[in-house]
Amino acid sequence: PGGFTGLGIIIQEVTEPLIKGGVPLWFTNLVLNIPLFLIVIKIRGFRFMSRTIITTVLFSAWLFVIPEIPLVADDLFLTAVIGGALMGFGVGLTFLGKGTTGGTDTVAALINKAQPHISSARILPVLDGHAGSEYDFTSIGDNAQRLIDRIDAEFGGHVAVLGGLSLGAQAALEMLARRPDVCGHAILESASVIPSRATAALLGPSVAASYGLIRRRWFARMQAAYLRIPEDLFGDYYRDSCAMTRENLTHVLRASTLYAPPEGLGAVRARVRIVVGGREQAAMKKSARLLHDMIPGSALEIRPGLRHGEYSLCTPQAYADDLKEMLS
Repeated sequence: PGGFTGLGIIIQEVTEPLIKGGVPLWFTNLVLNIPLFLIVIKIRGFRFMSRTIITTVLFSAWLFVIPEIPLVADDLFLTAVIGGALMGFGVGLTFLGKGTTGGTDTVAALINKAQPHISSARILPVLDGHAGSEYDFTSIGDNAQRLIDRIDAEFGGHVAVLGGLSLGAQAALEMLARRPDVCGHAILESASVIPSRATAALLGPSVAASYGLIRRRWFARMQAAYLRIPEDLFGDYYRDSCAMTRENLTHVLRASTLYAPPEGLGAVRARVRIVVGGREQAAMKKSARLLHDMIPGSALEIRPGLRHGEYSLCTPQAYADDLKEMLS
């Protein structure tokens, strides 16, 4: 997002070292809109302002609520696509009701009143400034079975350690459920096991409309930075992203979004460590606790200060040290 919402995100990031979590986005949105309210009352009248007050308060309320809803788990591409689609739809409905959500929406409406031939939809963008597998992806379960078959063929049906991050952790869960003794130890990092049907329903049209972005190097760098992917791994990340077909990307995202813990985890014999970053979404931490309850003898670790993927990608030495400790 841009405008007041985008400015609020910047303020939240800048103030995070001073205030835990930074200044809340919903609070900044309300405070920044107050001076604009007074101007709108004078120019458009209180009736128009009453609609804006209602929509602005509701918008700020959703800014407070939505971060706690597991619509998208730490994926900049999906966040941009789904967030942009929902915001555009919501703002369009608000304008049809002769109101605004405050911020640059209000400025756009004021310009539209002075220059009726310029639509608000055209004004807003100006103001806001806006992977190596040879198989097609079919399901997380199918991928898990291929890995089990390879372990059977090359390692005698058992490996010392099994590790996975995000989608990889979901595949590892499937392997453990299907073969409880497939490994001696397992590290499951940031495995989401709370399905979101609302998000899954939006994936097809959203990816179809925005697939071209993943091939843009500038966008890939933004996403890599958001995911905390180290610079020396960016080339691999960008190559694998560009190699992903639209169909495979849609299937991967839908499978991960709808993933639920498989049956059979209660029989797992491996020593399992479930790891999640302290700064990850609440839904991811809830998933980690759920898995901890389902897998006997598992250990739950919430790593302070870490975001999604940072444990294995950004602190590889700590990850390696933990592996050595597990195997000693």
